[in-house]
Amino acid sequence: TGLHLLLTVKNGPGEEAMVRSARQEGVILRGLSQYYMEDRASCPENTVVLGYASLRDEDISLLAEALGRAWR
Repeated sequence: TGLHLLLTVKNGPGEEAMVRSARQEGVILRGLSQYYMEDRASCPENTVVLGYASLRDEDISLLAEALGRAWR
């Protein structure tokens, strides 16, 4: 259970690269394809799942900055 966002980066580097570079900035994400049990080919590209149920309001800008650094 929890609250989640799907983040898609147009012309992004790919799901695995997005997850890896976010982790290097201290942000733990999962690729959307991990949630596909069948037909992973139909999974939207460059999309990750971000859980935010435990995210404090004051941390949102820090998270956005970290993802910006990760995905430049």
